[in-house]
Parts: sequence; C-alpha cells; structure tokens
Amino acid sequence: MNNAFILDASQRIGWTLVHSVWQFALIAFVLACGLQLLRGCSSHLRYGLMLVALCTLPIAATMTRTVSASGMDWGVLAAAGVLTIIPGALVIYFVRNYIAKGFAL
Repeated sequence: MNNAFILDASQRIGWTLVHSVWQFALIAFVLACGLQLLRGCSSHLRYGLMLVALCTLPIAATMTRTVSASGMDWGVLAAAGVLTIIPGALVIYFVRNYIAKGFAL
C-alpha cells in the first residue's frame, strides 16, 4: 500500500509540474501583453500587474494539483486560493512599505 501511495503521489506531482510549464508560459505571455498595453501608464500600475502575475503562479499550480487529484473539490480549491493569496498580499505590503521607501530619493 505504501508503494502505491508513493507512485500515485509522484505521478500527480509530475503531471502538475508538466502542466505548470505551459500555464506559467501563458501567464507570462498575458503579462507581457499587459505590460505592452500599459507602456505609457504609471510604474505603480505596471508593478501591480507584475505582482498579480507573480501571485497567480502558485494559484495555477495548486488548482492544477487539486483538479487532477480527483475531479473538482471546490472546498480544497478555495482554501488553496486563499492560502496562496495571503503570502502574496504580505509580499506586496512588505515591498510597498519597507523596500520601496528605501529607493525614494
């Protein structure tokens, strides 16, 4: 039973990594298009778009893992989305309040 669990888990993780490659490439392509459209806008808007794309990467991988496990489990999917958004929000807060102030002249 232990070998079957390890084999199943390794297959799920492997397929999640395979699907994450094209999902991350798609997110990067959408980000590049968005940055191209926002070329003349403020740097804060472009920075916000980049942070949204960065926070989207773990959400996409988590959703792929959850959906591929056994159909659609909305409870786990919602919890995974919240758990990946919270660290992203903390990073945004930390960067805006501590790191970005250090660059102001």
